[in-house]
Amino acid sequence: MMLCRSKQALDSSDSKTRALSVESYKPWLEAIKVLGGNTIRVDCRSTGDYEEQKKHAADGLNALCDVAARMDLDIVVENHGGFSSNGKWLAELMRLVDRSNCGSLPDFQNFKDYDPYQGVKDLMPSAKFVCAKSKGFDAKGDEVNVDYYRLLKIVLKSGFKGYIGIEFEGHGMDPIAGILATKKLIEKAVRQA
Repeated sequence: MMLCRSKQALDSSDSKTRALSVESYKPWLEAIKVLGGNTIRVDCRSTGDYEEQKKHAADGLNALCDVAARMDLDIVVENHGGFSSNGKWLAELMRLVDRSNCGSLPDFQNFKDYDPYQGVKDLMPSAKFVCAKSKGFDAKGDEVNVDYYRLLKIVLKSGFKGYIGIEFEGHGMDPIAGILATKKLIEKAVRQA
């Protein structure tokens, strides 16, 4: 999977901008195909009316999924700002799009003003990947912002069999050490689940 972003919003209220966004993702789809991957991550984080933005996002995603389907590729939407950081909204969007090559990428720590445990639970039915983001650790090696044990129980209870990616977004710690600490915590939490 490759994380991608377009300068033009895929969920813009303007249909021409959505079409330009779809066009701008084509080189990334071609690149991931060449690299042997199968998925790109896109954003749906424009502002506007809750329901109207869902319709705009569905329109943009459907158009992009049409292109990706011809290349046997998938599209995932991360909870990554705007309405997408609301697990309920993004889950509703996934049900509205309802395509086999479109899914979610729940990120443990990208739920703004939304309960992260509920957000992950909301998104697991459509999850194609999971992002285990960490920012800091206590003396026991546990993440200080979210409960990994609880989050990974939600992931495993859902029946998810895909990849869990590691993202370290901390400060004051070597990034490689942060990634390795996150990996160790995931392994520990999975064993205890």
